Amino acid sequence: MNAHIGDLPFEAVDLRAALLELTDPLEVIARDILGCGGHIGWIVRDPTGRVGLVQRALPGRDLEAWAELVAQLAWLAPRLADWHQLAPERRLDPSLSPRALLVADSFEERTRLAAASSGCRVELWRLALAPSGASLIPEGQRALQAAPPADMFLVDNPPKRSHFRSRLRDEDL
Repeated sequence: MNAHIGDLPFEAVDLRAALLELTDPLEVIARDILGCGGHIGWIVRDPTGRVGLVQRALPGRDLEAWAELVAQLAWLAPRLADWHQLAPERRLDPSLSPRALLVADSFEERTRLAAASSGCRVELWRLALAPSGASLIPEGQRALQAAPPADMFLVDNPPKRSHFRSRLRDEDL
């Protein structure tokens, strides 16, 4: 499938420059790294030393890419101390939880809901083209508006009173 953003092939967009233009610029420290059963697009570092993963999602494949990025983030976290020891000059801070950015030209509603309700540090960013180059726009605001309540999935937050009725009594249990 030949995906395009505007008139450019998706792969031709200079994402590295867009990462450096963020409010907290992300420095690319490695590219195309073998992770957990697949490749990670970019390993980045923010000014505080927090490590991040950046992956592009092809149109219509953003939910699949999000799930892959969640797995890669879980794979990366226990390796940060080793990476810091192997390359101290990179100034990676293994005490900070890693983050991940999924970049796409658009996101399906399912992906926004999954990202908003999962609790994972996977951020959704839209890639936009302008005459001056590519830029990244956070998708998070839209995802958070559609998110279910944070306690919706907690097991230890049962409903106050069940509406289910049966003829069972407490002594029958």
